[in-house]
Amino acid sequence: MESNDWKAKAYGLADELKAEARRSAEASQALRSIIARLCAAATGLDPTLDPLLARLRDVARRTDDVAAIEVEVTRVADAVLRSSDAPRQETPNQRLRDLLVSTRWPESLATEIDTLKDRLADGAPANAWAEVMVRLTALIAETVRDSRDQVRAAEEFLSELTARLEELDAFMQKGSTLRDESLAGGRALDRVVREEVRGIHDTVRDATDLAELRQDVGRHLAVIEANLGSHLAAEEQRHQQARETEKALRARLDQLESEAKGLRQEVAVVQELAMVDQVTGLANRTAWDERLHQEYARWRRFKGQLSLAVFDVDNFKSINDRFGHASGDKALHVIASALRARLRQSDFIARYGGEEFAVLLIGASRVAALRVADEMRQSVSRAGLHTRNRPVELTISAGITEFAADDTPEKAFERADAALYEAKRAGKNRCVLK
Repeated sequence: MESNDWKAKAYGLADELKAEARRSAEASQALRSIIARLCAAATGLDPTLDPLLARLRDVARRTDDVAAIEVEVTRVADAVLRSSDAPRQETPNQRLRDLLVSTRWPESLATEIDTLKDRLADGAPANAWAEVMVRLTALIAETVRDSRDQVRAAEEFLSELTARLEELDAFMQKGSTLRDESLAGGRALDRVVREEVRGIHDTVRDATDLAELRQDVGRHLAVIEANLGSHLAAEEQRHQQARETEKALRARLDQLESEAKGLRQEVAVVQELAMVDQVTGLANRTAWDERLHQEYARWRRFKGQLSLAVFDVDNFKSINDRFGHASGDKALHVIASALRARLRQSDFIARYGGEEFAVLLIGASRVAALRVADEMRQSVSRAGLHTRNRPVELTISAGITEFAADDTPEKAFERADAALYEAKRAGKNRCVLK
């Protein structure tokens, strides 16, 4: 009974997760519809925003790709911020507030939406709608992304849960079969006993000789005893099988739990390894792309300063040609250690590819970034390398830039890369700021 209860609860959990996945998908669709409605409602508030709102509305209708939606949201938010200083009438505030009131929002957003409504109440600045629009579009994009992540996580868990339930169900079916066999055996014994008792009754009723009566009763009792013995032996065997099945089930549950724990650890390790360059121990290109867009989004939201530097090892091909690729790998490791040692914990460095390294300097101005990059360059020059008992000179060149108002990650990187090539053309072992 307990096994059936557990099984029922497990399947109930699976149903709940499926429902949650469905609700998350529906929420994602609803939020994208809200984006479209907001864009329609905001159209006409500012002529410069109308083309951007139309594009955002079109993207939200066509796809649930959060990255694509966020790109369009960022463009709208930037345009809103640029236009927020212009004098506005009170009508846009009221128009946006009416839309917030009339729209049915997910419960998880209720508190945030109430706060935005308050910002648009009577007496609010005439251009309050601009700040609210920025926050609202960002909030919707974040919620769509979270909903999609929840759906994906639920689907993965459901797949794993289904596999486990199928395996456990096999154990349950075996236990159920044993119970059915036990019940059938008990009924068969009951039929035999009843039949033999009726035989005894008939013998007693019809007997005329005591010796014959004793013989017939003894025969019936022997049959009962034999069947009872067979039944008890079969029951003992079934109970033994049940105990073994239960033991195997418990062992399998323990094993599955251990495997699940080990799998989670392995996934964490694999994810970490997938982000690490094996030669230098630094973050790799994949990790760089992820962190660059994270820091860029943070910089766009909170402003502040963000600088980027690209380093390239000078004459690296000659090191490989003269001393072999093993020495080249050793040189990259030495350079990576020297570069990383100069950075703060908040900064980020990665091997971008080949003999190139890329660095994000969080909160650093262009002047401060140039100073840090030059200190890193000098650190590499002092590091030195010996291979095959011969000294190898190590130098690097760098291009540095600071993110500007209209930058994208790609645009800033291209500018830093162009500065790097200027440093190469100017004689190498130097830093150039653009």
